[in-house]
Amino acid sequence: MVACSSDEGGPTVLRFMGPADGVDQYTAAAEKCSDQADGRYTIEYDVSAKQTDDQRLQLARRIVGGDDSFDIMGLDVTWTAEFAEAGWAVEFPGDVAQRIEDGTLSGPMETATWDGRVYGAPLNTNTQLMWYRKSLMPEGPDGEPAPPETWTEIAELAGQLADEGEPSYVGVQAAQYEGVVVWFNSMLEAAGGSIVDESGREATIDEGDAARQALEVMHGVA
Repeated sequence: MVACSSDEGGPTVLRFMGPADGVDQYTAAAEKCSDQADGRYTIEYDVSAKQTDDQRLQLARRIVGGDDSFDIMGLDVTWTAEFAEAGWAVEFPGDVAQRIEDGTLSGPMETATWDGRVYGAPLNTNTQLMWYRKSLMPEGPDGEPAPPETWTEIAELAGQLADEGEPSYVGVQAAQYEGVVVWFNSMLEAAGGSIVDESGREATIDEGDAARQALEVMHGVA
């Protein structure tokens, strides 16, 4: 949430700035919420940039520049702390925050919370899933496909399939933007490490051997 704006003389108009890759769903949601508001307010959807980094930059520039033409922002989970600390986002009132928390899984809820305050209402779980072709998987003891369970096993299976002349590509979001950061963070956590401590204020990436292990796995997949 940012603030509230309204057209003079009419009902309150809330402007939602969201990503370009969700135009249809967000427009439909804005229309549905407006209909259910019974005239108390209407929501208008404004399209932000398509790329995640560009969305953040656009929002930051507009807020710092004093732009008050939008009220609700579509934030990525990695921005919550930054926007909260900078005063670019306003926390939800306690009763609203409680309703959000009651209907949200704990993991996504943590991404919308900073210093014990709720700054967002999670729209999805951001869960990482592995998709695979059953026909290329080795057979398990029960006769069913037995997909790899770790990234190391994925890399090893890909190499084996390549040697056999089978399709062996591994696809992962790992371009040099947020994608590679998220992937590295997943690898680091799997190896028992973390980028920062639980407070989010102290760097712990250089503790132990987890970072090296994570990078070795990423190199093996690449």
